[in-house]
Amino acid sequence: MGDGSHRSSPEAVGGGTITAAREYQIGQESTAGTAVAATAKLAIQEEDLTFNDDGSTQNPVMADGVLLPSTGHEINTRHGTTFTLNDSPVTLQQIPWWLSMAVEGLTAGDGDVSDPYTWTFERARTSVPAFKSCTIERRIGDGGASNVIDDEWAYCFLTELRLGGTDGGLVTVGGNGVARKTDRSGSQTGSQSIPSTLEHIPFALSKLYVDAAFNDVGTTAVTTKVLNASVAIPTGFLPKHTLDGRSNLDFATHRFNPRAFTPTMDLTVMLDHSTTAFPLDQAYTDALTLTGNWFRLEFNSGQTHNMHVDFFGKALRPAINHGSDDGQDVVQFTLALSDDGTNAPFTVRVETDSDAFQ
Repeated sequence: MGDGSHRSSPEAVGGGTITAAREYQIGQESTAGTAVAATAKLAIQEEDLTFNDDGSTQNPVMADGVLLPSTGHEINTRHGTTFTLNDSPVTLQQIPWWLSMAVEGLTAGDGDVSDPYTWTFERARTSVPAFKSCTIERRIGDGGASNVIDDEWAYCFLTELRLGGTDGGLVTVGGNGVARKTDRSGSQTGSQSIPSTLEHIPFALSKLYVDAAFNDVGTTAVTTKVLNASVAIPTGFLPKHTLDGRSNLDFATHRFNPRAFTPTMDLTVMLDHSTTAFPLDQAYTDALTLTGNWFRLEFNSGQTHNMHVDFFGKALRPAINHGSDDGQDVVQFTLALSDDGTNAPFTVRVETDSDAFQ
């Protein structure tokens, strides 16, 4: 947000706001919690990103002879904000913003010299992960330039990220996050626009690969008939309010809880009876729960680029549930993240047309 720019009060927005006139903008912070000007406009639906106050107020009730529930000694003890990104269509050009706040903090693509550029977000086995926090701006208005409410949140990061979709729809992203308290002292960063090239991802083009060895991951395509998929990623990151913290009672730092990083992958696939990759027998079910496999869920835009999730997992009991969909046999199972003792067990790789955030 710029300093000193005009910003109207909520009462100045006429008889109400128009939801479709909302705008969301984002910028990556060099120092976590130090707000920056936006460098991009988010291509999201207007009601899919919501912010809620997460502060705390204490109300000590003194014995001062009044018959009231409060004796006027309220005091704020904590400030902060939570935000929710509803599961909504994602583009390959902008998914790096969310992955950098959740999986691994990248500042640019992986160094390719031409299109396609790759972004590899990886969780290592033995090193503490680091995200890159963002500043998010929101403008609420009636479509005009003057009757607006501009809000800003610094130190935004995700505590949970979700990727998934259903046959007939688009691949979606969703999640939950935290930020510092709302700042309403400035105005929206100007001259930002939604990228001119956006690649949404039809879920029907998804593929599932299963391989036993890391060096073979993405080799054996077991089916192109993925009916629905959901990858839930509790990030393990959390805000910490500490002694000698911030004078305005916002959280001062963050920490990583490795035991809270518990990704799962839920899949429903339609399988031919002739397949050997997923034989419909109890022996295979037992093996899947005890022996880890490398799963790759590939999302293809059908245009130029794709995204895939590599996941070393074992099936949770009940391991495989058989069902039907429009008269066809389907298999449903949930995978839990495991460890092969050597390789990073969770990676998301994205191809885009730029090595910069868009």
